[in-house]
Formats: sequence, structure tokens, C-alpha cells
Amino acid sequence: MIPSAIHISAAEQLKNCLIPALEKLHAALEAKAKEFWDIIKVGRTHLMDATPVRLGQEFSGYEQQALTPRNGRRKRSRLYAS
Repeated sequence: MIPSAIHISAAEQLKNCLIPALEKLHAALEAKAKEFWDIIKVGRTHLMDATPVRLGQEFSGYEQQALTPRNGRRKRSRLYAS
């Protein structure tokens, strides 16, 4: 009984709290990527100068990382379907 309750509680928290928060984070990062697109910054790799990159490119990468859990959720949607 208790393990089932823990799994159900975790699924509800994921659906009602974590997923909406990640979607809000994704939207904010997407907006920042567009806002910062024209800013050029010095690229760094192993503490040495590298090819300059746009700050918007970096935020676009963060945005894609925020999408990863959502894409995984679609694959498992049948498991926690409401």
C-alpha cells in the first residue's frame, strides 16, 4: 500500500508542479534567447579564447535542455495518464 501511495504522489507532483514549472522555465529561456540574440560574447574553451558566440545561442542551448524532460514525458505519457 505505501509504495503505491508514494508512486501515485510522485506522479501527481510531477504532473501538477514540476512539469508546469519546467514549461515556465522553457518559455522564459526562449524569450531570453531571442532578447540576447544580438549580443556577441567571447567564446571560452578550457580557459582559452575560442570562436565568439551569441549570448542568444547559449540561452537557446539552455532552452533545449529544459525541453528534454518534457520530451521524455511524452514517451511515458501512457504510464501516468490521467
